Parts: sequence; structure tokens; C-alpha cells
Amino acid sequence: MEEKSIVQELQTGIELQGGKYRIVRKLGQGGFGITYEGVQTGLERPVAIKEFFMKDYCNRDTATSHVSIGSEGSTQLVETFRKKFLKEAHFIAQLDNVPHIIRIYDVFEENGTAYYVMEYLDGGSLKQKVARDGALSEEQALTYISQLGQALSALHQNNILHLDVKPDNVLLNGRGEAVLIDFGISKRYDKTGSQTSSTPVGLSKGYAPSEQYQDGGVDLFTPATDIYSLGATLFYLLVGHTPPDANEVLENGLPPCPARVRPELWKAIEQAMQPRKKDRPQTVEAFLAMIGSGNASAASTAAGPAVAMGAVADSAATKMAGSATTVLNPTPLPVHDNTEDVDNDDDEEEPRRRNLLWPLLALLVVGIAVALFFLLSPDKKKKSADDDEEYTEYVDDEDGSLEIDEQAIRDSIELMRMMEEEQAIRDSVVAMEQYYQEQQRLEKEEQQRRQEAERQAQEEQQRRQEVERQEQRRQEAERQAQEEMQRRQQQEERLRAAEQNNNTIYDVVEQQPTFPGGPSALMQFLASNVHYPVVAEENGVQGKVVCTFVVETDGSISNVTVVRGVDPSLDKEAVRVIKSMPRWNPGRQDGRPVRVKYNVPVNFRLQ
Repeated sequence: MEEKSIVQELQTGIELQGGKYRIVRKLGQGGFGITYEGVQTGLERPVAIKEFFMKDYCNRDTATSHVSIGSEGSTQLVETFRKKFLKEAHFIAQLDNVPHIIRIYDVFEENGTAYYVMEYLDGGSLKQKVARDGALSEEQALTYISQLGQALSALHQNNILHLDVKPDNVLLNGRGEAVLIDFGISKRYDKTGSQTSSTPVGLSKGYAPSEQYQDGGVDLFTPATDIYSLGATLFYLLVGHTPPDANEVLENGLPPCPARVRPELWKAIEQAMQPRKKDRPQTVEAFLAMIGSGNASAASTAAGPAVAMGAVADSAATKMAGSATTVLNPTPLPVHDNTEDVDNDDDEEEPRRRNLLWPLLALLVVGIAVALFFLLSPDKKKKSADDDEEYTEYVDDEDGSLEIDEQAIRDSIELMRMMEEEQAIRDSVVAMEQYYQEQQRLEKEEQQRRQEAERQAQEEQQRRQEVERQEQRRQEAERQAQEEMQRRQQQEERLRAAEQNNNTIYDVVEQQPTFPGGPSALMQFLASNVHYPVVAEENGVQGKVVCTFVVETDGSISNVTVVRGVDPSLDKEAVRVIKSMPRWNPGRQDGRPVRVKYNVPVNFRLQ
């Protein structure tokens, strides 16, 4: 029956150890285990919980969370790694007082597998820090390397090699200090320097020295292996990218010293990454002395907070710069249109002038009438008759002679005088009417001038408002253009990042690539498709050819290379068989397919 691999993590809310711990979420997964964020319920303390779970060999019952082994043939292999998992967890737990090593609070077995509980670190890894901030300064890098050196020195004094020192496996605690994690492939050695277990080791490209590529890994205890990885980690912190692979270092050495790194510091890195173990510093203390960080622990305490405060200040400055670009457009004051009020005033002023004119005219007419009344009244005529001795008039006598009628003359003179006075009054009334008409004309012209001035002022105000609106539209268009440019830049950056991620070749990912049907199907495929070369068979050549290749994101195979060969004919046949393999299940990182480097041994045995 074909072996099947099912990977299932514990669900959120699952409790362990009778409710002592509660699962919050999955943090990551490797080939040997799953790491969760959890809570120690009694203390309400966040913890990290690592579960032993070999993803290519283990299954889980979703109802009970119980872990089982996929096939009986894998039982011994899984049990070997489970015991190593527990053994190393117990030992690391004893190093509780050693600074810069992850603290283990608890170790237990449950659900058919094993767990250990660690302190929860949320400061991210050194790899994430460099990816976010770029290459570090020498002072920062040496501070972290000094802290890692203290951790490795304590391990080496107890005959333990970590064997996977790299920026991914260094987390930052709340004080900004480096903490070494992931002892999944570490090895312990006895007093003679021989390894106490023969489990294989993983290989982190760029950080693993050439001796870790050997069959069986590092057989004899030597700190020089971890020192190589420590030097490679310093390379990454100062340069900002992964160092070249051990094979490339063997052929070409390291790249030239970058301008921003001191030559003597670069020389120390070259010394630590020498291909031969004996050419490297033999102790961590010797390497720290070479880089001038032998006593950097005192400075390390303040380094982390200083970096954190700098990041906060940069973030605050960015936010302040962003808010300073916001411009508030002032709202123009409302313009009061008083045209209607002015017209109303004119309409009211005209009747007032007319009301004033007519009483004056009436008064003059009344005055004239009174004057005529007194002049033409009978009493006046009577009085004139009584005074005939003073009044004479021309009259015709019977004989035709003329006599002077004085009274008639006086009446005529008075009438003429009254007519003259009446004409004068009329002239005055006309002059007064003309005066008021002229005043009305002048006032009307003045009103027209005011209205024209107000119209021009309104037009000017409208023109200014239109200019302001155009300026606002221009600013809005510029803002939208800037936002569009930023959106395009962000999209281009995301595309570049995606393209870069698609071209990156990973050594270890959250979900490793698998051959269809699992490891047993892979072994069966190799055994069925290998054709023993005639020349090698005639000469009795046999052995194990180790090939490395890349599993692409679509599961296809590329970059097939012989890592350890036996004979040209056997090497060539091994490459042919690897290239003929069907598509694999691609590896995944952060839930998406990625390119992953993989090693497969091809055995040639003569019957």
C-alpha cells in the first residue's frame, strides 16, 4: 500500500497537560516539528510550544489530536528522532542560566508525541531585521555576534555542536538581545569527542561548512564547524545577503572586502570561513578576539533598546512628515449682495422727495390765493371809494372829454403787481423743480456708479474664487498624481519582490517538497529506473552517488548536480534517473510554492 503523508497542526484552543497550556496559533513548521504560540494558563504567560511531528512520516487524528506513524517501516526512524528531540530538550533546559540561549520551561509527552515549552520571543529574527533595515553597522553586528558567541561557548564546553547557526535561528528578545534557537539538528559528543547519535543533519546553504556535507555529518567534535557558521552569520549582517556556498568558497574564496567594512574585520570573517577546519579559529573566544568583540557583552544590553528607540523615532518622523503635507484650504467668506437693498432705498427716496415738493407748491398757491383775496375783497374796494380824494380815473364825459379815473388806475397797477408776484412765484416753483430734478439726476448717476463698483467688486470676488477653485483642482490633481505614482511604485516593488522570491532557492522551508507517494515511493522509483552502467558493472564499481537538485514551484526538477560521486558512469546514470523523476509536490513558504534545494542518494549495488 502506497505511503501517504498528511500534515495537520493542532487547532486553536486545543489544551495540553490538562489545561496547563492552550494553543493560540501556528507559528511555523519544519521537517521535524511544528511550533505554536501558546499561553500558560495558570500564569497567563505567552509561550512557544514545539511539537515533534515529522511531516513526511506522521499523521494526526483530527478528532483526538493523536499523532500516529504513517507506516510500520518508519516507526524506528521516527522513534529515533523523537528520543533525540526529548534528549536535547532536557539538556537545553539545564542551560537555564546561560545567556542568549532559548529558555525551555517544560518538556512532556502527550498525543503520542513529544513537546517542549519555550519562552516566547516576538522581536523577530536577525534575518527579518536585515531584510527590513538593510545591512547593519559594525557596532550592531559585533554586538549580536558577541552574544551568540557566549551561547556557543557554553554549548561547546558541554561537548554540543549546534550545527545550524544562521540569522533565521537567532531571535531578538524584548531587550533587543540575540537569542539562539532551534536545536533540532544539534549533536552531543562524548568525552572522546565522538558523536553519541548518528542521525543525519540538515544543510543551510551559505552557512554550513563543507564537513557537514559528508556522509554522517560531523563525526568528531570540533567547535570550528559552528565557528564557520558564526562567521557566515557576521558576513550576512554586514553585507545584507547570504554568503556563498561552501563549495564556492572552496573554489573562489569570499568576495572582496566591501567598502563599508574594515579590512581587518573582513580578514577575520575569511579566517572563520576557511574550507579546512584546521585553518579556522579553534575556539569561539579566539574568533571573538579576532573581531574585537571579546568583551562586548556589557554593551549588548544597551544595544537592543537603542536600536528599538531609533526605529520608533524613525517611524514617528515618517508619520510627522506625512501629516505635514496635508493642506487645509480656507473657506472664503460669504459675499453679501446688497443690490436689492440699494434698489429699495432708491424706491423709497423718490416718494420722499415728491412728498416734500408738493407741500411747498401747495403752500405757495395758498399764499397767492390769500394775497388775491385780500386785494380783491369788497372791503378793500369800499375803502378805496371812501378815499376818492386820493384816487382818480379816466372816464368819458357826456361831451366826449376825458377825465382821469384815479381809482381805476390804482386797480390796474395793483393787478399788475399781483401778476408780477404770481409770475415770480411760478418762476420760483420751476426753479425749485429743476433743482430737485438735477439732484435726482446726480443721485441716480451716483447710484449707478456705486452699483457698477459693486458689480465690479462682485466680479473680482468671483474671479478670485474661480482662481482658488482652479488652484484647489490643481492641488487635487497633483495629489491624485502623487498617489497614483506611489501606487505604481508600490506595485512595482511588490512585483520585484515577488519575482525575487520566485527566483530564490530555499534550503529549509515550512513545508518541504515531497515525492508523489512519499519516501517509500521515491526509493521504489529509483530502484526500478536505475540501469547499471556496463563499464561499471564489468569493473565491479559500486557505491552511493549523492545528487542535489532544485524542486521548482510547479514540481519539476532542475539544476541536477552530483554532490558526491563514485564513478563517472555511475554519476551520469544517477543524474539521468533524477532528471526522469515525475513532478514533485512543491515546497511551500508562507503558504505559497517556492523553489527548494533537495538531496537524494542513488545507491548502486552489484548483486
